[in-house]
Amino acid sequence: MGEAGSLIIEGSEINIDADGTIMVDGSMAGKLKIVSFARPDLLTRGAAGRFIDDGSAEQKKSDTDRVSGGYLETSNVNAMKEMVEMIDVNRSFEAYQKIIQTMSELDKISTNRLGKLA
Repeated sequence: MGEAGSLIIEGSEINIDADGTIMVDGSMAGKLKIVSFARPDLLTRGAAGRFIDDGSAEQKKSDTDRVSGGYLETSNVNAMKEMVEMIDVNRSFEAYQKIIQTMSELDKISTNRLGKLA
């Protein structure tokens, strides 16, 4: 989204400056709307990692944030920690599965013994 609305960019050479200015084939095509929110907790999570502001999050122009082109963002997930948690959850699942199988076998044994007594 640009400062003046939606941006439609057509061209072969596209550059975006740190302040969000978009240059297409050497001429200015627009400027990205860079904002921050006073209440980011009021943003609604949308699809594909997007957030939606219904107006209650108090949007304000950001003078400190910058755009960096040609860089990759790092993940906000600690892969090792998540892997350990996944293994832990899997082990818990297997343990509960074994408990359920044992209880089922005990039910069968007790049913057979009651049948023999009758």
